[in-house]
Amino acid sequence: MTIETLKRLVVSRDAVERFLKSLLILPYNYVLSLIGKHVMWTQWNTLLSLKFRINPLLNHQCSYYGLGKIAKKYGINNLFRCCIEHGVIFSYEDDTLRKRMQPKNMWMPILDYCVFSKKDKESMTQILNNPRYSRKARVHSIGPYILLADHFCSKRKLKKLKQKFGRVLLVFPMHSTEFFDCKIDADLLINKTEEIKKDFDTILICFYWHDLILGREKNYHERNYKVVCCGRREDPFFLSRQKDLFYLADMTLTNGPGTHVGYSIAMGVPCCILKHDFEMHPRKGHIENNPSAVFMQEGFYKVFTNYSFEITSEQKELVKKWWGDF
Repeated sequence: MTIETLKRLVVSRDAVERFLKSLLILPYNYVLSLIGKHVMWTQWNTLLSLKFRINPLLNHQCSYYGLGKIAKKYGINNLFRCCIEHGVIFSYEDDTLRKRMQPKNMWMPILDYCVFSKKDKESMTQILNNPRYSRKARVHSIGPYILLADHFCSKRKLKKLKQKFGRVLLVFPMHSTEFFDCKIDADLLINKTEEIKKDFDTILICFYWHDLILGREKNYHERNYKVVCCGRREDPFFLSRQKDLFYLADMTLTNGPGTHVGYSIAMGVPCCILKHDFEMHPRKGHIENNPSAVFMQEGFYKVFTNYSFEITSEQKELVKKWWGDF
């Protein structure tokens, strides 16, 4: 029996196991989606209880934030062999890419690889020329994903919510994940929010689900801010809820780098970045690059720290470089 034959047998067995798992997971996710499509971002306790499972037949990236739907809307029909980066990539490492191309929960080589910008596409294509990849994936730069996402609420409901909330300040605290714990100076962000809240009727604090589990919303509740959440990472409606929040917002405020910065500008919402030092503590030996260094080098803090309701040409150019055209 040759090595190639053994490989085919292993893949076949793995495929059968994944298919059997999907018979349980897909109906489970479907039932949750029937519930989740009615759960608003203000109902974050309910959102945390909706624990969607990763589809074992897909690359895990397609199960994050509803990005599989984004890839499909872009025109990629074979999600079984598609990978879509879930955030801005500030540095490419060949080892990280190799894990993306053949992750533990993937059983077929990737044919389509989706990224934000042309810059990402060039970097990815260059790495894919490495002889270690026997099959070359097609790389697609599709711009800010949020522009392809559907709204969570109807236009009529969004109009009513906008009338109810008035002028909205949408705040994004830097967040933790299961891989690292992010320590921020919450008082600094709250003080800046208090300083400018006179310009707004409603303050929405958008927390990442992991920080809500850690109970970090308490300081903001004490100020009577509205705490919102877009759902867990595997929630297929995550990006749609976030798109609604940007639609309602007149300004976004954040205390560090993140995908939300580019999404805000792409949605036509001015963004202010409050520069301050934050700490990222890896969990279980995971090494996480600090994106703040790249933000400083690229001038994000320089062009985004000014509190203004105008989006400058410098801000647009910088966002287009990293998030793609819009």
